[in-house]
Amino acid sequence: MSSGTSSVTARPLRVKLATAEQFITHERRGCPTLSCDSRRWSSVCRSAFFIRFIIRGAMLKTNASSAGRTDPAAQSCLSLNRRELLAAAGALLAAPAFGLRVASARESGGPLNAWVTLDEQGAVTILCPVGDMGQGILHSLPLMLADEMEVAWGDVQVRYAPLDPGAYGNAARLDRGQGSGNSVSIMGYHKGLRQAGAAAREMLVAAAAEEWGVPASDCYAEQSQVWCNGRSLSYGELAGKAAGMPVPEEPRLKSREEFRLIGKHAPRKDSAPKVMGTFPFMADSAGGEPALHAAVLNAPRRGARLKSLAYESPDGAWPKVMAIGDEAVAAVAEDYWTASSALEQADIVWEGGDTSSTESVFEELRGALAAEDGRNWFEAGDPESVLASAERTLDATYEAPILAHANMEPLGATARYSGEGCEMWVPSQNLQRLQADIGNIFGLEPENVLLHHCNMGGAFGRRIESEVAVQALSIAKALHEQGLPDRPVRLVWSREQDMRHDCYRPPYVARLRAALDDSGRPSAWTAKSAGHSLLAERWPWMVEESADPSSVGALFNDLYAVPNRRVDYVMRQMPVRGGFWRSVASSMNSFFAESFLDEVAHAGGRNPVELRAELTTDPRALKVLETAAEGWTAQSGIAVAKLFSSYIGTQVELERKDGAWRARRVRAAVDCGLAVDPDNVEAQIEGAIIYGLSALLFGEINLEDGAVAEGNFDRYRMLTLATTPTIEVELIASDHPPTGIGELGTPLVAPAFCNALFAATGRRVRKLPLRDDDLKA
Repeated sequence: MSSGTSSVTARPLRVKLATAEQFITHERRGCPTLSCDSRRWSSVCRSAFFIRFIIRGAMLKTNASSAGRTDPAAQSCLSLNRRELLAAAGALLAAPAFGLRVASARESGGPLNAWVTLDEQGAVTILCPVGDMGQGILHSLPLMLADEMEVAWGDVQVRYAPLDPGAYGNAARLDRGQGSGNSVSIMGYHKGLRQAGAAAREMLVAAAAEEWGVPASDCYAEQSQVWCNGRSLSYGELAGKAAGMPVPEEPRLKSREEFRLIGKHAPRKDSAPKVMGTFPFMADSAGGEPALHAAVLNAPRRGARLKSLAYESPDGAWPKVMAIGDEAVAAVAEDYWTASSALEQADIVWEGGDTSSTESVFEELRGALAAEDGRNWFEAGDPESVLASAERTLDATYEAPILAHANMEPLGATARYSGEGCEMWVPSQNLQRLQADIGNIFGLEPENVLLHHCNMGGAFGRRIESEVAVQALSIAKALHEQGLPDRPVRLVWSREQDMRHDCYRPPYVARLRAALDDSGRPSAWTAKSAGHSLLAERWPWMVEESADPSSVGALFNDLYAVPNRRVDYVMRQMPVRGGFWRSVASSMNSFFAESFLDEVAHAGGRNPVELRAELTTDPRALKVLETAAEGWTAQSGIAVAKLFSSYIGTQVELERKDGAWRARRVRAAVDCGLAVDPDNVEAQIEGAIIYGLSALLFGEINLEDGAVAEGNFDRYRMLTLATTPTIEVELIASDHPPTGIGELGTPLVAPAFCNALFAATGRRVRKLPLRDDDLKA
């Protein structure tokens, strides 16, 4: 940056940065776990992916330093590093964070040490292996262990586990990594956490039996105490002896009849601080030090580059205005509004970039359906021959728009750069990936990248990406190189920057065809979609010769027995970055497939519910279909699916109101196996339905001359309380293990609503979002 006495003319910083394309496709080094310095506890990352494939690369084991006490107001959840966990310290350190305590455990190995610790006062600390974005993982995972341990819920404290995939990896992920994406947290950790709790319970019983000199079979645990013949010892009294007991290899798990917490509702330990406003987020965290504040202005369109930057400022005074590479400009000041105002006053000129419009993007996708470069996803039977010879066929084309994540908490990160390394506070879904990105981009070794997890005010897939944290560290590095004090820099994107520079749910166009037999059932089904490949954008080696499952998944509903079927995919990359949006492929493909099946039903003179029942033999699917259809009216529509290993049926009932059709009632029937906390499951489904309704009615990102037109909630609207319909969630009792729930409620809202609209009006909607003419009563 060059400067004069009255003006500053900025040029791109000499910081190793990457273009958007390079940033998301570069080779990532191994993902070491976080270290924790002696000044404060670090919160651990949540590494999440919304894909089911293995991401290649080593995951190194934890190499963390010992940690000390922390100010209880400084952080919300505290993490325990691996070395500390195995240290020979017996007592808990009283360092509450929203009612939670910090623990260190005796070195004896086994589940009692890896997952749970106990002090002499009877306080039990359970580690949660993955981060919580509001989906209740911080509650439900420890609850399973607590139930098996037979500990009173009021004695339980919860905190995050260290980042150590070897110890805390998720068995439901193909890479067995430590993350909570793709709705697999409960599914993957269920068995292991229950075993850990059961092992701890049996160790406590064994300790009591030894103390009394009686067989362990004469003793039993109940609500934080061990009993035998009318006498008892508290868990606290047994803490020291239990820590030295052998770890049982195959502890007995409770039967469902014995559960005290699982399958019931227990108070969430993070509820009170959230209600009271004391639950901290990124804007509250910088290691207790006053932070500088930064705002950013990103290039208005993809491919645009900074041509010139000038800013009038007293020599050496704040705010500082600087270029970040050639794709963004930042301002730094003692407060956010001063920094933001500086960007408005700066003379910034951009050049180049993509000039696509929304219509040009969809024209390309529509044309791609006739292209010859498609890739087959699967084929069974001979659908083309059946279609060619059938007397009755259907052919329809559907379209889904670009969607933003629209988290309520804007994106942000806090960073400090020391010259040899950095320290960062980031509300990230994947600090593993972020640490690798920081190391690659800035040339830092993993041990010199200290990351603290921050609570997330919503994510929906958006907080997987690293670009905001990279910008924050770029700013901190630039200030350091100017010789300024190494204060933390807190960067917050404005709502407009967040909305206009998202990693969007891509647009898709799909053509579906079906042949009907004499009974009105589909005898053949083909689907061909055209759209953006998220995997090709990030990990092109994964889709070198195959279709992208994040694009074509759920394009055919696997619950249905159609003998001849085929799904194809044509890759066409869009001119803005794509991202994993809540429910990923099923967010658009369930709309395509379940709407088209409704068309098949009406064309064949069949009842949509009855036809679905005929096409599936899965008893769990039949049960959710039957339950979802309860209260059926002439203005109802239905959709059913198996997603994230769970089953869901959704009915939407419409009503006329103020000259338009509106949702009066949404009914969801859910079979997610064992519902660990039914109240939390219902809350997740309700929230997902509202998210899906918002997208159906209002969700649309438009491109004008290559730039995103929407900038805030005035144009990218959300459902309000006044327009939210009655929502009914019916959980189906099931003997199966728990399965995914966080994304399950979103995808079926659109097809069920549009199917209801056809039933009420005879108008078939094949393009989203809904327009006023679609809804006119």
